[in-house]
Amino acid sequence: MEQRTMRQRASILAAFLGLIVVLYIIRLMNLQVVHGQEYKSMSNSSTARTQTIESTRGEIVDRNGSPLASNKISYDIILDRAFLPYNKKATSSSERDDSENDIILAALELLNSQGEEWIDNLPITMEKPYRFISGKEKQVEALKTSIQIGLYNDVNTTYKNLLEWYDLTDAPYTDQQKRWLAGVHYQMDLSGFSVRVPYVLAKDVSIDTVTKMRERSFSLEGVDYQQSTARQYVDGDVAPHIIGTIGMLTAEEYTALTEQGKTFKSEKETLPDSRKYLLSDFIGKAGIEYAMEDTLRGSTGTRRIVINNKGDVLESEVTQEAIPGSTVVLTLDSVLQRTATQALLDEIAYLNANAPEGQGREADAGAVVAVEVKTGEVLVACNVPSYNLESYRQDIDELLQDPKRPLVNRALMGQYRPGSTFKPIVATAGLATDLIEGPTTVDCTYQYKFYDDYQPYCLSHHGPIDVYGAIKHSCNIFFYDVGRRLGISEINRYAQAYGLGQPTGIEIGESKGRLSSPDFSQKMGSKWYDGNVLQAAIGQLDTEVTPIQLANYAATIANKGKRMKLHLVKSVQSFDFAETIYENEPVVVDTVDASLQDYKVLTDAMVQTQRTGSASMFLGDYPIDVACKTGTPETTKSGFPNSTFICFAPADDPQIAVAVVIEKGWHGYTGAPVARAVLDQYFYGSSAPAKNPPVNQILE
Repeated sequence: MEQRTMRQRASILAAFLGLIVVLYIIRLMNLQVVHGQEYKSMSNSSTARTQTIESTRGEIVDRNGSPLASNKISYDIILDRAFLPYNKKATSSSERDDSENDIILAALELLNSQGEEWIDNLPITMEKPYRFISGKEKQVEALKTSIQIGLYNDVNTTYKNLLEWYDLTDAPYTDQQKRWLAGVHYQMDLSGFSVRVPYVLAKDVSIDTVTKMRERSFSLEGVDYQQSTARQYVDGDVAPHIIGTIGMLTAEEYTALTEQGKTFKSEKETLPDSRKYLLSDFIGKAGIEYAMEDTLRGSTGTRRIVINNKGDVLESEVTQEAIPGSTVVLTLDSVLQRTATQALLDEIAYLNANAPEGQGREADAGAVVAVEVKTGEVLVACNVPSYNLESYRQDIDELLQDPKRPLVNRALMGQYRPGSTFKPIVATAGLATDLIEGPTTVDCTYQYKFYDDYQPYCLSHHGPIDVYGAIKHSCNIFFYDVGRRLGISEINRYAQAYGLGQPTGIEIGESKGRLSSPDFSQKMGSKWYDGNVLQAAIGQLDTEVTPIQLANYAATIANKGKRMKLHLVKSVQSFDFAETIYENEPVVVDTVDASLQDYKVLTDAMVQTQRTGSASMFLGDYPIDVACKTGTPETTKSGFPNSTFICFAPADDPQIAVAVVIEKGWHGYTGAPVARAVLDQYFYGSSAPAKNPPVNQILE
């Protein structure tokens, strides 16, 4: 009985197992035969996407082809909308899936642990107590408009509304994490983040960061990296004010570009125009980077990629090649620039260590500009103090707070009284109008007594002195008298022809400066007195000029009255230098109304300044004739006179003109050693420093 029961159970079990096998066979037949092709197609389903290929920004090189701003391969961390989890029905950032925040936050924490910075332009500080970032008033206004609140709201109300806007108020994150996420979401919205447009979370990260990001790719869905280019500087402290900086587009810049039709605005466009901007793009912010943006910016390309459901790339095809930007060749000579900068630093250090208090020891800043006489090409435009483009972003807070203002482009924007360097203008006017001739003398009695109520002094008692001696020894009495007889209108007519108080034509921003005049005095609420012309005639009063104007003025004397339009861009070349796209040609913008004989007198007098005059201790033994003039203009801001110096050489066939300004440098001749170092490098390829005599050995 038991045996029969066991056989029955075995039969039932076998039948049950057989049924299961049959069902599996039927299921397999259904999957592989009946619906095999359908499921095969599903498993191999793919998505085609179009990606933008970034173009390479054009390089900036000096006149000899030495790179000043070039490119390096870099890596950007991006968010890809196609793979980032989110609510497909969402219409705004506030409806995004919570898992998206978790992924973004994980990426940010990884970046933070690696010491990397990510893009955050939210104009609210990162930590409590929150405050609006100083100097970003327009960005604050744009933020309030974006989240639809009144412009009168304070920072706490604004931030509270921002968190609500992005559904972060009750999110399970710390205060710091919420601030991070709010900044990223705000920038994502501004940049038009979409399936077609990826969002650049961080630029120029290390390869180690990329590796760590890829290792965690399984938990960072939608976070990827792309190869890009970033600016690099061989010598970041060479002409940073001239080269300039690049940075991400601001909302204001984006709006301005949109009005010009230069932005990609709609995802409905099949492909973005290759020359249009996205809000996540970088753009020139200052200097040549800004002025030559259209030239340096290339054209983006496109790539079509096919990806299967596992995220593997099945196919990749470049549909439009990216075109790199053009190379901008500057007129600057980087070697000469370094020489001038170091010479200026050395002279300031010498004065700090050796000059008496109140007579140069306080010198702390300055500028040097050198110009090619016949072409108007700027060879040198250096500033002290300065900064390094490589570390500019890390140092920006310190640079902004530095009382010496290293970010100021003193060479082009600094306005200084010219002091006695102005006297050759008065001499030119006197000679050209036949008011004086070479032998004409004025009796220097130490005090000028033409006016009863204003009787200024000279630096010495020179006795009868002609224009040669007056320039050589910088006699104030001579120029008081000639200036009074000329009148302020005639003085200013010649000063303007020389380019003072006038734009030089340079491609980047510069100050215009100003000349003393009754109109300016009236504008400032002051009365113009007859005696004011005396101070104007020696480069004092309200006259203020820039170092680059002084250099151009010296070059105009060297050019016998032809004033050239100054320029920094020598040419524009294709990225591979195979084609010259543009070449700058010399342009004469004005001619001073003076004869060749007038300029012979002027040049001879300025050479005497070199050989036996106020610059002789530094240039008296120089093997080339150098026409020069020193100046010690008084200041109202610091209370210490500045040092100004102009020269050109060789005097008989001028090639280079130099201007030096040393703030609080006291004596004009303190600029002569700096100019000599520039001349040494230019003519002899070396810059052996000139010996420095005791600071007070010469009186100007």
